[in-house]
Amino acid sequence: MQYNIVRKALQNLEQTTDIKGKWKAAGKKKGKAEIDGTIELVLEGKIFNFCTIIKNNLRSIHIENLLETALKNKPLLVLADQIYPSIKEELRAHNIAYIETCGNIYLKQNSCLYWIETNKAIPAKKQKNNRAFTKTGLRLVFDILNDENELNNSYRELAKKANIALGNVLPLHPHSNSHESTR
Repeated sequence: MQYNIVRKALQNLEQTTDIKGKWKAAGKKKGKAEIDGTIELVLEGKIFNFCTIIKNNLRSIHIENLLETALKNKPLLVLADQIYPSIKEELRAHNIAYIETCGNIYLKQNSCLYWIETNKAIPAKKQKNNRAFTKTGLRLVFDILNDENELNNSYRELAKKANIALGNVLPLHPHSNSHESTR
């Protein structure tokens, strides 16, 4: 999961700004690791190295830990799928660099300031859930596995025996077409 965030962020950053980055994951340590890895950014011929923390969505509850980590690991960069505007302001106030997967970046180091906030956040794709492995779906699967002859019963009889709603049988039944009527 973290690798996907890093890959997307560096890819979008390079497409929109020509800033190139190299990621190196932190070695495994016993206990809780402070940082997730390091990142090297090449901007206009200048090389910047950062200790990096990766988050899916950065929220206000993470700020206190980030500030503690920033004191121990300088300079610190937060790589996130999405960062809310109020959190971005707080990061900038504490001089913590950030990159979002959409390609937005804030980086202030020495006399250099790079701040790009023009890209919109990339909407997350919803994953389709497999209904057979929900609590309701497992009831029906269990009944069918216990007695194969259950497959010959009508949808109504299956729903009644498994004590589930009729609408849950159609998408779960192995011989159904999702376009069939249940009446």
